[in-house]
Amino acid sequence: MKGIQTWLEFLRALFTGKRSSPAVPPSTGPPTPPAPPSRQEEQLYAPSNESNVARQYEQAARQAFRRGHYEEAIELAEHSLRLDPDNWMAYYYLGSAYLERGHFEEGIAAFERARERGDPLGLVAGWIQEAQQRISSTQGDGPGALEEASRMEADEEETDPRGT
Repeated sequence: MKGIQTWLEFLRALFTGKRSSPAVPPSTGPPTPPAPPSRQEEQLYAPSNESNVARQYEQAARQAFRRGHYEEAIELAEHSLRLDPDNWMAYYYLGSAYLERGHFEEGIAAFERARERGDPLGLVAGWIQEAQQRISSTQGDGPGALEEASRMEADEEETDPRGT
């Protein structure tokens, strides 16, 4: 009962402005600060430097993709994925750049790998559907559209003098 009275006095003092009781209820006292994390805890929860570098490569891939530099975007996304193979957004830029270059199978495969890594926003299914629609619109509808797109991709590689 004494604890309730102390709380009531504390609240009355807060609302009336009269400080007959201390600013902090005597039953609780000032909060004790948490102990600093141990070195092991810091290493466990802090992002690794590799992860930060991978994120920078992913952002560079995004910028290259937006500028229309698809080969550069592919290289940067692949580098990001070598550092952090679970970076599902890097797979998005990789897949999108492949699609823009006409490499439909690689693009869809990159999207599938993104789905395997997570997809916390539920976007990958839409990416795959969009890729399949692009294949259909480029090659026509029907069950052989993906195979036809792959054949054209192989023909393009043979006729490209740079080999890219």
